[in-house]
Amino acid sequence: MKHVHEAAAYDKWFRAEIEAAIVEADDPKTKWVPNEDANNSWAIKRAELLERIGNTHSKFKTSDYDIVVDMTISV
Repeated sequence: MKHVHEAAAYDKWFRAEIEAAIVEADDPKTKWVPNEDANNSWAIKRAELLERIGNTHSKFKTSDYDIVVDMTISV
């Protein structure tokens, strides 16, 4: 019975999130960010993180956008 209550609570939360997203998307004051700008921003953040954790050579490809980041750090 606990799982039924958890599922119902999650469903209620999920539906509220979707409704809020629809309201925000329909709001003319909503600022939209172009997909290319978002992808570039995250590519930079990933590269900075790889540098912080000390990887000297890492390649990875995001499944959604086919972006390849090649971090080769010469010391």
